[in-house]
Amino acid sequence: MMIDAEAEIKASARRRLRGDAGIAIGPILFIVAILGVLAAAIAAGSGSFTTSGANEGSKLKAAALIDIGQNLKLGFERINASVDMTNVGLTGTTAVTDLFSPTGGGISFPSDALAVPTKTWHYLYLYGMGLGTTAGNLVATLEIPADVCDQVNVKANGAALTGTNGGTTVTDAGLTLTANGDPDAPVNVATEGWDYLTRTIGCQKNADDVYFFFQVMGIR
Repeated sequence: MMIDAEAEIKASARRRLRGDAGIAIGPILFIVAILGVLAAAIAAGSGSFTTSGANEGSKLKAAALIDIGQNLKLGFERINASVDMTNVGLTGTTAVTDLFSPTGGGISFPSDALAVPTKTWHYLYLYGMGLGTTAGNLVATLEIPADVCDQVNVKANGAALTGTNGGTTVTDAGLTLTANGDPDAPVNVATEGWDYLTRTIGCQKNADDVYFFFQVMGIR
């Protein structure tokens, strides 16, 4: 009789173990299913994460360009307050009339890091912008990628319009500095199309699909 009781106890324990084992499998399967759903969601969303990251990068570059433009304008205004615009030096680093002199404009040469490869800053006179006279406004320009151009206009002008005008005379061929550092003769952008009339900062696209950041430094 004692033997039968012990056998019954062992059999009951085995039944409980089998029951517990079955219950434990449920949570494990649930966790596996959740991990599968998460993996699928991450795979589906990876493309949007990449796009978002690139967009944020363009915004940061645009903000940096706008800061550079404002710095150029402030440096120019320090000199232009007492010297005529045409006498402000754009290449020297020592005279009190030099934009990039510690005793002049008090600023450093702007970085080309945000430009299209091999492109550099240029300075020229533009008129027909809805600002100043036909003598031309002194403008700093830099050729930049289209995505950064859009973000410059969003931040500076409230719209991503990059435009379809601008002509061809405001590309590198029309931005070359003369030997003494003065800009070339004034260019009339009104005859070629200009998307941001009366604006002192922004980004313009020309007929050759060249995008260039512009900062009006002085108006005359």
